[in-house]
Amino acid sequence: MEINKKFNWLPPSDWHIYGTRKNGAKFLKPEAKAMKEEIGWEFKGFKVSEKGRFGMEIIFRVPHKKNFDLNRRVGIIMDALQGIIYKDDNQITELFLYKESAGKEMTEIYVYSLEE
Repeated sequence: MEINKKFNWLPPSDWHIYGTRKNGAKFLKPEAKAMKEEIGWEFKGFKVSEKGRFGMEIIFRVPHKKNFDLNRRVGIIMDALQGIIYKDDNQITELFLYKESAGKEMTEIYVYSLEE
């Protein structure tokens, strides 16, 4: 199984996907929730694997040279695919992250099975 999807945006840093209510409880911000749902819809239709191992490559294409922490951008993607491609994100045993300069923002997600 191999799946490759492209999105015309960059995911927010995990510092910016959650808000805090007055009572101190955290919540997923509406923009982050919409992005997570979009990822989920693009990958719908694939059978959830209960035990399989997966690899993932994520390419972030950025139109600028500002600081961009790769590791802070992955969580929302992995969470969005949980329950759609894999049961739990601990089934991801290979993860490759890339940042490239480009004319416009884009995120490419490539998920592949490591099972024979």
